[in-house]
Amino acid sequence: RIYAAGMVVTAGFIIGFDNETNSVSEAMVDCIKATSIPVCMIGLLAALPNTQLTRRLQKDGRLFRDYEIVNANQGCQSTIGLNFCTLRPRRDIIEDYQRVLQSVYDPAAYFERVRAVGRALNCLDVRRRLHFKKSELLQLARVVWHMGIRTPGLRRHFWGAFVDCAWHNPGAVDQVIRLMALYLHLGRFSLYVIGELNSLTTRIDAGELNVPPSIIPLSAVG
Repeated sequence: RIYAAGMVVTAGFIIGFDNETNSVSEAMVDCIKATSIPVCMIGLLAALPNTQLTRRLQKDGRLFRDYEIVNANQGCQSTIGLNFCTLRPRRDIIEDYQRVLQSVYDPAAYFERVRAVGRALNCLDVRRRLHFKKSELLQLARVVWHMGIRTPGLRRHFWGAFVDCAWHNPGAVDQVIRLMALYLHLGRFSLYVIGELNSLTTRIDAGELNVPPSIIPLSAVG
């Protein structure tokens, strides 16, 4: 219904809740595929100050000391989280996170979702201009160059989604191009995050992260 109203959906997903099971990654990937949401911001659960989650974790004696302080050397925003004692093994949560990123931002999976959006998006009531500004043409040329010509791994997926949309729903072509262009960042960034997560699991296996930071004592709970 949202796509039928002409709106494009982006969504955020969080991993690390207490009630999760080992099937959370599979269920999350299935949800993203079923809803055809191309842009998915996925991250680890973090306890934030002055929230119900933080108060509960503090009361249970699971909140790390200095949980609200972010060190610039800890990594990117997507890997900063789990600043508390998790009920599931920390390594399992991180591996689930990796599996979701790998599945969701695999080129074939991402562009298949874009293709689905291109068919479902209702653009019949949107007036399209028949002329483009010079800056818009330049941006389009850059996207075509980087995705449709220069990068072999994306070329087939780019032209497949573009032709499919142009044939079945030409009014949505501009939205589809925007979604495909986002992959130039999202694809590379997902690989970076996966690399950071690999470093975390390596440190866990080496015993460097098995002992959590000091916990806020229960006596400190207000």
